[in-house]
Amino acid sequence: MVARRSARRLLWRVYLVGIAQIAVAGVAILLAQQLLMHAPWQFDRQRHHSLIDSFAVFYDSPQQLEEALGKLEVVSLSFYRVDGTPVATTRPPLPPLQAPELERLLREQSIAVPHEGPAPMTAAVVRRHDQVVGYGIALRRPPRADGRPARMHPSDPLPRNVLMFVIAATLLGAALISFLFARSLARPLAHLASTARAFGGGDLGARARLARNDELGEVAQTFDEMADQVDGLLRAQRELLANVSHELRTPLARIRVALDIAAEGDLEAARQSLREITKDWDDLDRLVEDVLMLVRFDLTSATPSVGLLRSEKIDAHALVDRAAATFRSMHAQRVLNLHIDDDAIPLQGDGALIRRVLHNLLNNAAKYSEPDTAIDLEVRVRAGKEVEFSVVDRGIGIDAPDIPRLFEPFFRGDRSRARRSGGVGLGLALARRIVEAHGGTILVHSRVGDGTTVLFSIPTIPT
Repeated sequence: MVARRSARRLLWRVYLVGIAQIAVAGVAILLAQQLLMHAPWQFDRQRHHSLIDSFAVFYDSPQQLEEALGKLEVVSLSFYRVDGTPVATTRPPLPPLQAPELERLLREQSIAVPHEGPAPMTAAVVRRHDQVVGYGIALRRPPRADGRPARMHPSDPLPRNVLMFVIAATLLGAALISFLFARSLARPLAHLASTARAFGGGDLGARARLARNDELGEVAQTFDEMADQVDGLLRAQRELLANVSHELRTPLARIRVALDIAAEGDLEAARQSLREITKDWDDLDRLVEDVLMLVRFDLTSATPSVGLLRSEKIDAHALVDRAAATFRSMHAQRVLNLHIDDDAIPLQGDGALIRRVLHNLLNNAAKYSEPDTAIDLEVRVRAGKEVEFSVVDRGIGIDAPDIPRLFEPFFRGDRSRARRSGGVGLGLALARRIVEAHGGTILVHSRVGDGTTVLFSIPTIPT
């Protein structure tokens, strides 16, 4: 599910970058179009003012001014006296200013006059001897009748240059955005590929360690977590080989000693050795059985209850009493306190496997607590839906960093003590698989020096 969300976010990220590029290009094209169409009117006010001043030298000679204006192709230009009398104009003439516009022109000397076209006209005063004698009105002409724009003056290349600049800047910006985005994907992907190759080549310490908050960061973090789990599993398997070898060496050595003693003819010594071998054989048999059962659970992890659980109705009171009796027979010196709800507790499952969970938990409690401390076994019904079993000891406790790993196969929290106490770290791993196969949960609460509490629950039979 997390991988799918990350993939969708990456897809939307790539998609939105593409949309952003298209939007930027579209805005740039529209801007360029507007500049091409309207830049002459938007940027030519000063030029029109200068044009009015340049033609105003002929203001006192209307005929000469009319001839000069007739040569204009791009701009319409009309001159008027202050009272509105026309002096000279291009064809068609531009309308004279209204009284409010004329008053504003006399105050400001140059103004933009609203017009029906896409841009305003430019009006500027004409002076003689520091007196305003008239004014000129300029307006860029619309396209010609054939649809093509009027030929522009050689000094008017601004719109086309601006268009080319905008297009070039847009293409450069899109290329830069694409490069940066591709780089933001390519570099971490190449790093991930290199790390994966190194890990696959046997470098179990290879990690991506990408400090990113995006989807690639999640992929890198997931890869690192997977690598940690694989590395931990391989380490645990190596520990399994070492522990199993250790556990097998002792009974095999004793069997060889017993055979040597029997060969010497000392029957009493042989009998004593055989009694010791019986205990070692039980431990060896339990070790082999635990390993085989763990393998069977792993092989049927997709359907953990198939072929492994015997479904039967279980009396929880009888089950706990039997587990307690077995524990007391093995640990006669230990105090075991039972606390069981009085109500009938019907369960459905494999009673032998549930007793095995209790045996493992009780034996662990005995191993990791002092002989003069008591162990509590409590059974309660929770909300009428599940039965909760808890085993409480007052032993050495468990380090907090080790608690999340207790249910991993072959893991032992206190390795030195566990080695002296026996076992290879399969008891809790099997307990979790058995409990989960019954649809229950198992938890551990512990503090160093304060003991450990292990709780597991099994659903009751629906009534």
